[in-house]
This record gives sequence, C-alpha cells and structure tokens, in this order.
Amino acid sequence: MLHHHVMFKMRDDKRGEIETFIVKLKKLKQDVPTVREVRVGLNTVKGKKSYDIYYYARFDDAAGFEAYMKHPLHVPVVKYVEEVCSAVADVDVVD
Repeated sequence: MLHHHVMFKMRDDKRGEIETFIVKLKKLKQDVPTVREVRVGLNTVKGKKSYDIYYYARFDDAAGFEAYMKHPLHVPVVKYVEEVCSAVADVDVVD
C-alpha cells in the first residue's frame, strides 16, 4: 500500500475558499479509480507553523499513485492548489 499525506497552508487572501478546497479534495475519491481511501481534515489548533488542511489518500501500490498523479481530474486540483496555497508539504509512505 502507498499512503499519501499532504498538508496545505492557504494564502491569506484565499482563506474564504477553504470549504471549496475541501470539497475538491474529497471528490478525488470518486473521480480517480485508483484512490482507495481519502480523509480530509481542517486544522483546529492554530500555531505559527501550522498548516490549514490535512489530506490523506491510500493506494494499492505505487502504480496506482502514479496513475492518480496524472489523472485528468486530479491535474486541475493541483493547479488549484498552486493558486490558493502559500505552502504544501507531503510525505508518501509504502508499507
């Protein structure tokens, strides 16, 4: 299994789009066939180094993850992230 963990920090002028962003992330589960599970969370404890949104997606293997990264319904979400986020951090773990 491949576990994809991502944290997003919203740009200050785009904070009003948090709910729209969360909907886009959750929709990836139904849009991309190789996604087995999605979890999305909004940070509730704010600090100087905090991120705003947490995203987790699970895949059967690296090939499923690579298909997700290139999927035509995932690519626009990546472009959206570039527009609304000031920082992104991700970690991908295989077990």
